This record gives sequence, structure tokens and C-alpha cells, in this order.
Amino acid sequence: MQAGAEKILDKALKRADDVEIYYEESERTPVRFKTDELYSIDVKHTRGIGLRVIKDGKIGFSSTSDPSRVEGLIDAAVESARFGQEAKFQFPGKSEFPEVDIYDKKVIDLATETSVKEGKKLISMIKEKEPEVKVDARIGKAVSRISIINSRGLNFSFDKTYFTYFVEGFLLANGSFVWIFEGKSRCSLSMETERFAKEILWKTSLAKKDVDIPNKAMPVLFMPDALTSLLKAFVLGVNGKNVQKGSSPLIGRVGEKVLGEEVTMWDDGLLECGIGSSPMDAEGMPSTRTPLIEEGVLKGYIFDLQTAGLMGLETTGNAARSYNSMPIPGVSNFCVSPGTSSVEEMIRSIKEGVVVYDVLGGGQSNLLAGDFSVNVSLGFKVENGEMVGRVKDVMVAGNVYDVFKRIIDVGKEVEEVWGFCSPAFCFGDMKVASKTK
Repeated sequence: MQAGAEKILDKALKRADDVEIYYEESERTPVRFKTDELYSIDVKHTRGIGLRVIKDGKIGFSSTSDPSRVEGLIDAAVESARFGQEAKFQFPGKSEFPEVDIYDKKVIDLATETSVKEGKKLISMIKEKEPEVKVDARIGKAVSRISIINSRGLNFSFDKTYFTYFVEGFLLANGSFVWIFEGKSRCSLSMETERFAKEILWKTSLAKKDVDIPNKAMPVLFMPDALTSLLKAFVLGVNGKNVQKGSSPLIGRVGEKVLGEEVTMWDDGLLECGIGSSPMDAEGMPSTRTPLIEEGVLKGYIFDLQTAGLMGLETTGNAARSYNSMPIPGVSNFCVSPGTSSVEEMIRSIKEGVVVYDVLGGGQSNLLAGDFSVNVSLGFKVENGEMVGRVKDVMVAGNVYDVFKRIIDVGKEVEEVWGFCSPAFCFGDMKVASKTK
């Protein structure tokens, strides 16, 4: 690809003032199980080129998955610049990039037969104890290469591995459908078959008992999986594009206390084996750790080059994209600092409340404004410090900028969930709505 990219760069530079080439190539090998059986083994190859140009001060862009379409690619990018947005940045030049642990040869060496064997072992462990549970699972590996070359002298590539393992258990209990999920995605190999099976089994056992819960405000403990639905509101709030458009509720509040003092949040593009980690962002700026909220005080936002330029600010190295899209601000690994309590200690401290493991959707709420209204797809009632059974037809609602000021406790164990790294949070006086009369 190197020679091909340089050829495109030279040709495009004859028709534009500045040029950037973003190249992406990946191979994915997912092994899937459906309804207790091996369903498919696939090998998927993707590759593509994104061409961004600046001509007469305006931005043009085009992309292709066919590297032989060089002339058409350049024509489209140059033509689109006639109608493009005014460029408020220059492409970055050469730079020193940090070393980041994002490549694990064990992922590359993982044999498909091993993934099949582990998947069958997982299903067998669950079915032996809970034969009525139907199991879906996916064990996948991937490797990608990202390259950026531009007319300012940047020419850098990196390789990255991915390992994904998730399992879903489906159960019909007391006339209603129960969905139980476990999973993890990292850059390193993490085959947690036994742990996932044990988690599915104890949740299945407790989910068979339905319990009523009153309509009222009470403590709600959000486990890391479920907490991501709330954290997405902060991701939107600190996104520089929403700030630039005037739609973020955090505009003009840097230095202001916006959450409880227990809350510290940052974006970490350097997290070891983090699924969003990389040595550079998607337009060639070195990755870094960006403070967002420290002890409840807003510290800043995330930007790409263009959005920062529009606001007269500097990029934070948070450009995100694929080959077929223009860069926009995006988080890499959105991290939340832990507390000091174990989940067991947090549950024991609750007299009456709910532990939420998974939720469905955000309802009709305005998440950008911080509002949420989620259905509890898997949650358990707590009575006098013990989980006593599953709650169903329950909804939890509120505003994240309000509930994160009413924190009862924060867990000490951090879990990585699809680009979020957070502990469990227990909030006080949350609105819980159920069908219980």
C-alpha cells in the first residue's frame, strides 16, 4: 500500500493545495454459536482509502474500497471541495508517537479450532446446570492496519489486534423472556470461558424468581454494563462538535462543578490493550490522556482539528473515523475513576433498592441534555442487603447531571465495556417505575 498511497498523494497534490490519505485494512474471523449450536465461521477482509484535500481553502473528501480507482477518487475529492466547508486547520506534520500496547501475537495465533472448542465448552457448562437456557455466543479475533500519509510530511502506520468474546443466555421464566449477557472486547487475548459461564449461571438461577417492587424513589446500583447507557450522555456533552454547534449542556462551564466530587472522568487513548487505544488519532495527532471532569469539575472537551479550528482552540487528538467518513471528535477509551467499596459491600448497604445489570435503550429521552429513561432488562431487587429476585417491567429515569450528584457509593473494581472503563455506581433517590400496584 505504501507505494500506492504515495502515488495517490503525488497525483492529488497536482490538483489540490494539501492532501491526506487515510488507509484502513482489516481481517476479522468471528466464530458464532446460535441456539446452543455452532452457527458460522467467517473470514472477512475489508480495506479502503479515504482522501481528504484542501483546495482554495475548502475541504473535499472521497473514499473507495477499490484501490485501482485512483483517478475517480481524486476527481471526487477535488470536485467536492468546491462545496466543502472552509478549512480551519492544517494537516499535522511529522511527530513522535507514543508506544501503546495494542498488539497481541496470541490473538493472531489463536486457532479457529480453539475458539470452536471454547465456545462448545461454554455452552456445555451452562447447559449442564441450566438445560432450559438457550445460548448464543461469539468468539472473534481481528487485526487491522491503519496508515496516514499527508502532504505535510506525516507518514505513519500501526497494527492493532482485537479479541471479542460475548455470550447471551435466553430463558423463558414465569411467562416472560429473560436475556442475560456477558462479554468483553480488548486488544489482547482474554479467554474467560469459565467466568462467563459462572456469571450466566448465577444470574439465571436468581432470574427464575420474580419479585414485586414499589413505584417510588430508592437506591439503584448500576453495574458497569448498564452504566454505559448513562455515561453516553457525558460522551455527548464533552464532544466538541456538540459544543461548537451550541447543543451541549456543558457549554461555557469549564471550571464549574457539574457532578459530584466523587466523579473523575477522562479519555485515555493510551490505555493498555484498550479497545480504543492507538498511538495516533484518526488524522495523525499523537494519542494522549485528556482530562474531562476532575472531582466533579468540568476540565474541557474533546476536539478534532477542524472543530477545534472553528472554535479557535487546539485539537485534543480525539479525531475518530473510518476510511469512508470525515474525521469527527470521538472518545477512545472513556474512563471513570474507581471508589473504595466492593460490589458486595455496596449491596449489603442497601435496605431496599435495585441492582441493574443490563438495560434496553434510552427510551424517548433527550440523552444529549442528560435525560434518560431506560427499561431494566436484567435487574434484581435488594432487601436488607441481599438480592432476592428479578424485577420485571421496570423503568428507571432521571437526568445524569442530577443523579451523578446523588452518589451513595462507587465500586473499586473497574470493568472495560466496549470502550468504557468504569466501576459500579450506586445512586440515591432514583425514580423507579413498575407495574406493581
